[in-house]
Amino acid sequence: MLHTTLRLAKKAEDYQRSYRKFAKHIGNVEGFGEDTPIPLIDIIDVCGFDDAILCLICTVEESKKFSRLLACEFAEHVLQIFEKDYPGDKRPREAIAVARRFARGKATIGELSDAAYDGHTAGELARKAASAGAFWAAFAAEEAAKRFWQPKYEDNGVSMIAPIVDIVFSVRSTGWAAVVAVRAAAGAPGGSAVVVCDSGHGGDDAQTAGIAELEWQEKRFRELLGKTPG
Repeated sequence: MLHTTLRLAKKAEDYQRSYRKFAKHIGNVEGFGEDTPIPLIDIIDVCGFDDAILCLICTVEESKKFSRLLACEFAEHVLQIFEKDYPGDKRPREAIAVARRFARGKATIGELSDAAYDGHTAGELARKAASAGAFWAAFAAEEAAKRFWQPKYEDNGVSMIAPIVDIVFSVRSTGWAAVVAVRAAAGAPGGSAVVVCDSGHGGDDAQTAGIAELEWQEKRFRELLGKTPG
């Protein structure tokens, strides 16, 4: 299980709203303790799924590997939408596989970059064919494999790090793309692969599909949290 604390959440700029929500829920912050570990499943219950995803930015334990693997789960869940239209094109599937290997330390940053690019080019093929569902499914695979590196200056030189905030926002982007993909596949408007992901757009089937995908993502998030040591 991954945990956060009120102190960590308070410091995370993108988590201020949820900090206030959880603080209100417990009532007595001082009595609860700003450094008391809070399971992320409790964050889901109190603050909601999206806020809990954001909370991956400020966990007590390392969350980069978990976040990358979670994005892979989201992308893989809608992969069949792309492969239905392009059964011979395995680029998005391979992008997800490489992203998983990278998270586990078994792929290089170069391989990850190539995988993300392959996911992008597969999506472009679908975009040009105005296949909105396939485009967004490929985009989800691209996001799962996206690399984020910035220089970290140290006394003995410069190293490259992947900021957790960028990885977490990629998880959110992957999840949103997956929802748009299922909505498009269910009939939401998507000319030139531009789909509005909003409850006020698309037919009942598209709205139902989008809600079902979000519910699946939350369920899978809970399952993976339960399997994570912490």
